[in-house]
Amino acid sequence: MGDEDYLFVVAIDFGTTYSGFSFSSREDYRSNPLSQHSKQWYDSFSSFISYKTSTCVLFDPQGEFHSFGFDAEEHYYNLAEKGIHRDWYYFRRFKMWLYEQNDDERLRDQNGKEMDAIKVFSQSILYLKNSFTKQTENTGLDWRPNDIRWVLTVPAIWTETKKSFMRRAAEMAGTLTLLKFNKY
Repeated sequence: MGDEDYLFVVAIDFGTTYSGFSFSSREDYRSNPLSQHSKQWYDSFSSFISYKTSTCVLFDPQGEFHSFGFDAEEHYYNLAEKGIHRDWYYFRRFKMWLYEQNDDERLRDQNGKEMDAIKVFSQSILYLKNSFTKQTENTGLDWRPNDIRWVLTVPAIWTETKKSFMRRAAEMAGTLTLLKFNKY
């Protein structure tokens, strides 16, 4: 499939501090190649609206995904305020763990509890993928998963092993048999 055959190109910027995505449709690109759309994220604590949300993820005590971004921060804060947060898994600014890690496949959360790193990364990517899906659901557009070219940014300084880890995480998220890396 050539690049011109995709209905959408969705670029996920999985950042150290903030993450988000932008997208452009084939028709938008044809009429204005610089046209793109981004989700606006709302931080209820500060009433801050941004094109990115915090890179943090919250899992419940059973290790099931609960929330990502500003929603995860807010929920974890509320749990901590009640003193019932210690059984939850809360990961913040964990992207650089991948750059710094050696052979350890486990990621340590804010309270010292561990979880498989691939799960933390893949669930975060899945959340961003699903956010795109929800944002476009009400537009009336009819599209299939193969209509989307996914782009995931990775730092140019990362080794092939670390890029491969991100590819596996993206594939686990179900996004990315059609993955293209953009180096920055």
